[in-house]
Amino acid sequence: MAIRRCRPEGAATLESTGLAPAEALAYRTLLRSPAASARDLAGRLGMSVLDARTALHGLEAKGLIGRMPGAAQRFRVAASPDEAFRPLIRRRRADLRAMRSDVDALAEEYRSGRSARSGERVEMLAGDVAAHVARLVAGATADVCALVTNATQALPAIGRGRLGGGVVERTVYPRSALGRPDDRREIEAAIRGGAQIRVTDRPPFAMLVVDRSLVLVSTTSVATHRLGGRNGDPAVANVAAVDVVGGSDAVPGAVVVHPGGLQDSLVAIFDRTWATAEPVRVTAGGLACGDPSVTVPCPDDLRLLTLLLDGLTDEAIATKLDLGTRTVQRRVRELIESAGVRTRLQLIWQATRRGWI
Repeated sequence: MAIRRCRPEGAATLESTGLAPAEALAYRTLLRSPAASARDLAGRLGMSVLDARTALHGLEAKGLIGRMPGAAQRFRVAASPDEAFRPLIRRRRADLRAMRSDVDALAEEYRSGRSARSGERVEMLAGDVAAHVARLVAGATADVCALVTNATQALPAIGRGRLGGGVVERTVYPRSALGRPDDRREIEAAIRGGAQIRVTDRPPFAMLVVDRSLVLVSTTSVATHRLGGRNGDPAVANVAAVDVVGGSDAVPGAVVVHPGGLQDSLVAIFDRTWATAEPVRVTAGGLACGDPSVTVPCPDDLRLLTLLLDGLTDEAIATKLDLGTRTVQRRVRELIESAGVRTRLQLIWQATRRGWI
């Protein structure tokens, strides 16, 4: 007759901890017991004494359990799980950070390789750049994103009214714009018109991104950016530079970058700038920077972020937090939105960068 192998109710495999299935069952059983021998575990779990003994020796080697004084064949938990697995969590966090760095390097190699394989389509514009920008904006169907170096030449001045219904506008202004009355009025009008506005100390260069499929970069602003020594982004080093609608003291001009590795890099620059910029909102007293909903998450969300960083699945997180899986997924989506990013990996990176976890 086959031996029925039982499983404690609600038991998880604990694969994320590196425990073998039999070790996980034995460990969970010991968490609920003062002590047990291999024979005790075999009887409770429906496994052979040899399998139970192997599982116990594996847990002992990992430092999770120890032998009872005066009873060498009986084992008990050596420390609470929080304490016992803390070194593993630290190692996993370090591994995740190292993996993020490695993936970034690989992604850059991939983008460079794709550019070499397919060839980048970069179109130099001549003539009325503002008219070309207006046409791009008029054709937008999903979103229009912009980095602005001169607030008087931002999207509102070249036709916000051209945006169709449902098209999202996200613009990053230089913080200095808030100190100029005309610019403040323009920004307030943009927000009241439905735009999402953020500010940063200094946007890297002027750029317009339409539906994440066309990117227009000013040639003057990128040149100024490079001469200023802020040329750490590979995309910047490969674009000759102009204000989105032409600088007042420079010869108007721009390049349109079509889909390819260079465009991916430029869109990534916008995403990074947006994620770290401060939201601007309209209050009774005028414009205010910073939004409490995106500065520091609540303690429950901080706990969720920590579990994400530890590599747990949605189901495991739901068990840890005593929530439904769909609730966990909804809260993750809300955190991604509030952080201004698009993926879970970007969310974890932002949470680590901002010191939340």
